[in-house]
Amino acid sequence: MLGSFCLSESESGSDAFALKATARRSENGDAWVLNGAKQWISTAREAGLFLVFASYDLDQVRQEMRLNP
Repeated sequence: MLGSFCLSESESGSDAFALKATARRSENGDAWVLNGAKQWISTAREAGLFLVFASYDLDQVRQEMRLNP
C-alpha cells in the first residue's frame, strides 16, 4: 500500500507548530473528523494511507503525534 504525507498548508507552509487544520473525535468516538486544507500532497491520487498532521487539543501544552488506522 502506498502512503502519502500531508503536512503543508497555505498559511503555515511546512511549519508543524503553525497548523490551522484540526482533528476531533466523532460523536461516538470511533473515528476522527478532520477540518482544514492541505497542499502539495505527494502521491495523493495513488495513496491508500494518509499521514495527516492536525491539532486536536488546542488547550494542551505538550506536543504529540498519533497514527490511527
